Amino acid sequence: MSTYKAKAIVIKTYRFGEADKIVKLFSLEHGIINSIAKGAFNIKSKFLGRLELYNIIDAELSTGRNFDIITQAEIIETFQNISLDFLKFNYAQILSELILKTQSEKSPSGKLFKLFYFSVKKLNLLKESDLLNFKIILIFFLSNFLKIMGYLPLIKSCSLCGKSNIEIINKYSRKVYVFSVRFGGLLCEECLSKYSLKPNELGGDVFVFKKEEFEVLENFFTHKFEDIFSIEILNKTADKLFKMLTQYTSFHFDINLGSVNYIKNIQDKIVNL
Repeated sequence: MSTYKAKAIVIKTYRFGEADKIVKLFSLEHGIINSIAKGAFNIKSKFLGRLELYNIIDAELSTGRNFDIITQAEIIETFQNISLDFLKFNYAQILSELILKTQSEKSPSGKLFKLFYFSVKKLNLLKESDLLNFKIILIFFLSNFLKIMGYLPLIKSCSLCGKSNIEIINKYSRKVYVFSVRFGGLLCEECLSKYSLKPNELGGDVFVFKKEEFEVLENFFTHKFEDIFSIEILNKTADKLFKMLTQYTSFHFDINLGSVNYIKNIQDKIVNL
């Protein structure tokens, strides 16, 4: 069996048999690695505490038939605070699920690895149950994930006709922006009228943004990670952007992000307590 090394983040684990541990790694050099740590659940295992979720490790692996075998693992960095906060942990699970459902085995992306790393690192440092900033990190991650993967929504021109005149004047004489998940971006007033499109006909994937909300969305596609927290973002704006981007990502990658629905159910219950 050939061996190789990888700098990786542990993004999913589960028991296999009595003592072995299946470990899903997201690595800098090799992308997703499906691996197994033999005897990891034994009391005297050399892997004890090293293959916990969101640990950054230097791993040495041997290639196997179904799973590569982890032979050595050294901790580089740990993000233990994530597991100590229930909501923080579940927001991190959205990141993991998205990576696992969209990335191919042994297909590396240095940009995506760095984006995931910095998002998890920031999440780990936040105060417990800081819902607004949890959402901001996820919005930033999703925005840049779409940019890296080449699935940016059209927010500078109409997604149907390509015209740059995308501002719509509503009945209150205010500028708004109509975003369609299905059509992949904004719709201009002419196209809405030409095709007799109305929000209820477009389905539940249509979002109407006020001018100030739309400007926040633009910032997520243009600002650096360290600058995004200097922007004033209302909780209701973060909710709308989070919902739109998760729907957009799910639709265009044809995946079901179950962890997003789980978070929504949890938050609804918290609000109703």
